[in-house]
Formats: sequence, C-alpha cells, structure tokens
Amino acid sequence: MSDIYIGIAFSLAGCGLLLLFVGMTTSIREWLFLKSAIVTTGTIIDRREGLNPEGGKLYIYDILFKTLSDDEQKVALKHRHVLEVGKEISIGYQAQKPDKVMFKKPIIPGFTLLTVCGLFFLLLGLLFVFISENFVSI
Repeated sequence: MSDIYIGIAFSLAGCGLLLLFVGMTTSIREWLFLKSAIVTTGTIIDRREGLNPEGGKLYIYDILFKTLSDDEQKVALKHRHVLEVGKEISIGYQAQKPDKVMFKKPIIPGFTLLTVCGLFFLLLGLLFVFISENFVSI
C-alpha cells in the first residue's frame, strides 16, 4: 500500500519539475528579451477576439508606438486579458527588429503561473515522499 503513496508522491514531484522547467524556460526567455529591449509606451488602436488553443478567449491587439528613430510602428500582440482601445501600455521592443514586441509586465519579468504551479507541485510531491518514507518506517 505504501508503494502507491510513494508512486503518487514521485508523480506529483515529477509533474511539478516538468511544469517548473517549462515555466522557468519561458521566464528566462522573456527576461532576456526584456533585458535587452527598449521600453516605450504604445497605444492600443484595435482589438479583435480569437480563441485560445488552451481554451477560453484570446484578444489580439493592434498597437502603435514610436521607435527611437521616431518611426511609427504597428504590431499585433496577443493577450488573455481585456484591454481598452486607446489605452497606453508599456511595451519592450528590439532595436534591430522593431516588429518583435512584448508586453512589459508590472511585476517581475518572466514570472509565470507555470513557474508557481510547478514549484507548488514539486514541493507537495517532495513533502509526500518525506511523509511516505517516514510513515513506512514507523
């Protein structure tokens, strides 16, 4: 019977490790992009609605901003949250490729839900491993 609990514990820890790896990979890529990006303010000029492949709605925003050389650039960005047309937002773009843009988050860049969930499941799985090992030895 204890083998089942240990198997569940290792499964939780493994799933947590996988989620943590994917979340950290995404976080590092986003952080590296924003670290070398030029931060500016853009204005949302249009919003379209689409379907998120993971389920739910996804919004596509057309954003207009000025580069350092005062050229106007229009890009499309996807986001899960509803933002109003005409709202000014903070974005980061690459100087060499101004069409490569990312929303600048107000919190820690790259901090994703996958990272938090992965850490939670990893710690929960390790806690279960510890409890299962101690429970078997009693």
